[in-house]
Amino acid sequence: MQTIVADNKYIKNNLPRRAADVNKGDCGRLLLIAGSYGMVGACIMAARAALRCGVGILQIAVDSRIYPIVAAAVPEAVFTVLNFDDENILDSFSGLDTALENCTACVIGCGLGELSERICPHVFDNCNKPLLIDADGINYAAKNLKALEKCVAPLILTPHPKEMSRLTGKSVEQIQKKRKESAVEAAKKLNAVLLLKGKDTVISSSLGDFAINPTGNEGMAKGGSGDALSGIIGSLCAQGVMPFEAAVSGAYIHGMAGDICAGKFSKRAMLPTDLIKELPTVFKQFE
Repeated sequence: MQTIVADNKYIKNNLPRRAADVNKGDCGRLLLIAGSYGMVGACIMAARAALRCGVGILQIAVDSRIYPIVAAAVPEAVFTVLNFDDENILDSFSGLDTALENCTACVIGCGLGELSERICPHVFDNCNKPLLIDADGINYAAKNLKALEKCVAPLILTPHPKEMSRLTGKSVEQIQKKRKESAVEAAKKLNAVLLLKGKDTVISSSLGDFAINPTGNEGMAKGGSGDALSGIIGSLCAQGVMPFEAAVSGAYIHGMAGDICAGKFSKRAMLPTDLIKELPTVFKQFE
């Protein structure tokens, strides 16, 4: 077990470098499977955060009912439109398979709602690229741990304490009392990189290496912050950063942006959308 120190030097060493003649195809292709009727914002925030972190191509697999809203909000993305009516379901899964084959990393779960019951089994069975599972994806996995165990994709799980409780069967109180130990134990058991959100976010590899993130503040405790984090980590993975390093770096960058927001807007008034807008300020420190 190795303790990783997350600091500016660590982040700079792990950020993908770009040659002068680089093109979008060289900068990774992230597949984001997110959003549902009533939870469009989660998809949009994850998408915008991913784009701000440098991924070359963002492909969003999205429910046809919310496609027009997401497409208008994220004009830089390309789309796989999903329609789960009986006559369209085979076409939807075919399009999803093509997207999974072409991507270099995948994020699933942000605002996915009840669609997770249809989409997660297929993605868990067919994805072989780094796969970040968040929110409703974690909720599905917690009820179907055998499906998670069968995944061949390198996994990143990003639960908050209540989601961690569902994954592990431990109470939130038990988890919070021993955050590091809980994260390391779950990462080993689930054979995944596990990021336990909250004050002093803990990131553990399946081998037990871990980091405790030093950035961020309580003003980030608002709906949407986790969606932004998923987009950030997924973007780094798509660009070739290894899952554990991407999770550590993503949490640090996410927290840095949150700290800038706290200084600008106050911890009470800052929003996750403000955090995404401050990502360029963070990256300027590393270029």
